[in-house]
Amino acid sequence: RTVLHPHAVPSFTGDSGVDHKFLSSNNDVQPKSKANYQIDISSEIKEKPGDIKNMPVNDLPDHRNEEPIADIYCPSSGTSRSFDQSSSTTASVGPSKKRIDRKCIVCNRRGSDMRGFTTNQKRRATWINAVRSTAEDRAAFMAQLNATKHSFLCSSHFSPSDFVHYTSGITTLADYAIPFYGVSRI
Repeated sequence: RTVLHPHAVPSFTGDSGVDHKFLSSNNDVQPKSKANYQIDISSEIKEKPGDIKNMPVNDLPDHRNEEPIADIYCPSSGTSRSFDQSSSTTASVGPSKKRIDRKCIVCNRRGSDMRGFTTNQKRRATWINAVRSTAEDRAAFMAQLNATKHSFLCSSHFSPSDFVHYTSGITTLADYAIPFYGVSRI
């Protein structure tokens, strides 16, 4: 690192090196002498570079890569742009949730077309009465429902009119939907 002696400051006359002095007319300008820069080179003091580990972050040398930034071509749009302007996505492996066993609580079928057992107490009682006919069956079914955190019914326990189909492709159960014990009333 090179440090200049505090008295080795360039000297100059005026802001631009030219002093405008107006004479008899407004168009006559008399320039002064050019700027005179005086630097005392003999007074330079060379310092030993410090340990980079002990330097503050702002004092660290700035090393930039002078290589040109590569362009990335996008075939779908037919354009290219520099790599530093493109977006980046990162992905990492994290803890995964435990798989929920999707099994119908009524008929023990497994599949992807399952509907969650309602948590609304009034609808829940109606659903239990619909899928179990006797009081003993209902009590055992209630115990089974309370023992599992996630309870499902397969869609075969609902009639096709119990489903609401949206234009987005999502299918949900209607509020009035009531399951039945048997498979498919159609």
